[in-house]
Amino acid sequence: MIAAIRAVRSDELSQNAAARQYDVPVATLHRRLKTGKKLAVWDWVYSFLKRNKTISLRTPENTSAARASGFNKASVQTFFNLLGSLIEKYKFTPSRINNCDETGLSTMPNKNVKVFSLKGKKNSATSHYTPPLIVIPRVRRNPIYEIGLPPETVVTFYSSGWMQSDIFSDIWFAHFLKHSHPTKENPVLLILDGHVTHVKNLKEIEKARENHVHILTIPPHTSHRLQPLDVAFMFPLSNYYTQELKFWQRNTPNKIVETRDVGPIFGKAYAKTASASTAVNEFRCTGIYPYNPNIFSDDLFAPSELTERENVINDENQVPKPNENILVARPKTPELRKQPEPQISPDEEPQCSYGIPRTPIRKPPLNSMGPRRRGKTTVITSSPYLAELKEAKNKCLKDVKQVKRKITLDTPQRRKVTKNKELSTSESEEEVLVPDDLC
Repeated sequence: MIAAIRAVRSDELSQNAAARQYDVPVATLHRRLKTGKKLAVWDWVYSFLKRNKTISLRTPENTSAARASGFNKASVQTFFNLLGSLIEKYKFTPSRINNCDETGLSTMPNKNVKVFSLKGKKNSATSHYTPPLIVIPRVRRNPIYEIGLPPETVVTFYSSGWMQSDIFSDIWFAHFLKHSHPTKENPVLLILDGHVTHVKNLKEIEKARENHVHILTIPPHTSHRLQPLDVAFMFPLSNYYTQELKFWQRNTPNKIVETRDVGPIFGKAYAKTASASTAVNEFRCTGIYPYNPNIFSDDLFAPSELTERENVINDENQVPKPNENILVARPKTPELRKQPEPQISPDEEPQCSYGIPRTPIRKPPLNSMGPRRRGKTTVITSSPYLAELKEAKNKCLKDVKQVKRKITLDTPQRRKVTKNKELSTSESEEEVLVPDDLC
């Protein structure tokens, strides 16, 4: 085969002549000489899929190292312990367990590469939906943006188009209370992610406590497993939205998609996604209801085991205890010692030996802001969390006041003083700045 390939590449023989002379299959020789991407043709792919019924062509989901390390047994078990205690204490029925999540809408279609994976069942939506809230990236309200949206959709406007704490607590939460009707005898459980507009929103937490809404946050970087809407709703919604966006572009080729056109496109995609069976499946897949803390197998936690490492706290201001043994790494200063001079014979050549210098120990960079506090799963409507949040808010306001006072004291106030009119004309028109501390 090697001789046949060399003969063809050197233009001595054709492929058929080389196959006859060296007694090798023509198809094999042709395949060895073929250049290009060397990809399998679609006929082979279809035949391969027919032979392997458990494999299908799918679009992969994006993941990150933070998600791989965040989804671990400890955090998931803590979440299910809190969830189980809430269900046992307040006797939540399936209709009283709710989930909220945010997503973005673009005027450009998204397209992902497809891969082969094992077949599985697709999840669809719940039997009851609270109408969505849409934040339009505009400053002034315009009714044209409300055309084509799902019924009872709340539309608000903000310059950036991102969710804000005031929008979440004043507009969306009031909208949620209107549709959920929580009472003291029939409270509501709301499951959220750890976004700052949720967990640091004091107004929202106080409203929830007043209206008998219990809010549980999921662990950080676990929304792809524990967030029901993220598991079974957002991905189909994104696919249907992309399809409707492409249909709109094909039907109106001379136009571009503007913000005012998003309403009808989103309305059609939302109607297709919000089927009657999605919430049952999405809450079941996450183990929230029916309550199943063992819904996730051990192989799903395998990526987190590879990234587990001890928590290292770098606090230079921490004062050690008296009975602690501390090892301080200090660069050693070489001591000068008198050594006898080596006796070198005239026949030997002198040799010089140099010690290998040690690499200096580099101190880690100082973080003036301090280590960032890692989020955790918790019941943010509980009294301890509310007290902790209020204390943090008061401390922050106190620090801001101290900074303002320091800036005011460091800058001496100056006032304008006009000289007496009895002075000369040139001097009387001058204004002298006199600091208060000199008066």
